[in-house]
Amino acid sequence: MTSKEDYFSPLNGEIPLYPVEELEKIANHVRLFLRMNKRTDKQIKYIQNLIYQLIEIYCHYELKENNKENTDTVDALGEIVHWLKDDETEDGFIDAEPCEYFYVLSLSLINDAVSFIKLLDQRPIEKEDIKISVCMLHPITRAAMKAYKAMCYGDKIRTEAMHESQLNKLYKENSLLKKN
Repeated sequence: MTSKEDYFSPLNGEIPLYPVEELEKIANHVRLFLRMNKRTDKQIKYIQNLIYQLIEIYCHYELKENNKENTDTVDALGEIVHWLKDDETEDGFIDAEPCEYFYVLSLSLINDAVSFIKLLDQRPIEKEDIKISVCMLHPITRAAMKAYKAMCYGDKIRTEAMHESQLNKLYKENSLLKKN
C-alpha cells in the first residue's frame, strides 16, 4: 500500500457497511479487546507480518511432511500460535494472550475484505462478476468469513483461559479449606 488513502488502520480504519454488514461488528469486537490491552496500530501491523511469515514457514514444513496443500490461514495460526510467544518483542506484543493473535489475524482479513470492496467501487460490475458469485464465494465474502472464523477462535481461546483461571482459583480455595 503506497498512498495514505490505501493505508488501513487496524484499530480505526473505516469499514464499509455494504456488502457485508457484519464486517464492522467483527472489527468492533476484536478492536475493543485489543484496545483494552493497549495495543497500537504499529504493534498490530508488526504482528500481522510476523503471523504471515510464520504461517508461510509452517505451510512449507507441512507441505514437505504431510502434503497438505490447502491449509486455511486461521487453522494454520491455530497450529503455530505457541510459536508467537517466542517472538515477543517491544515492536510487537509482550505478554500477549493467544486470543490476541487471532484478533490481529481477523483484522488483517477484514483489511483484505475492505480492499476488495474498494476495488469493486472503482469498477463497474460485469456479467462475469455475477457468474463468479453464483458459482463460488466472492473474495469479499471469503475474507469476511475467515475474519469471523479468526474472531471465533480467539473468543474460544479467551473463554477457555477464563474458565481455566476460575478453576485454578477454586482448586486453591478448596485446598485451603481442606487444610483448615
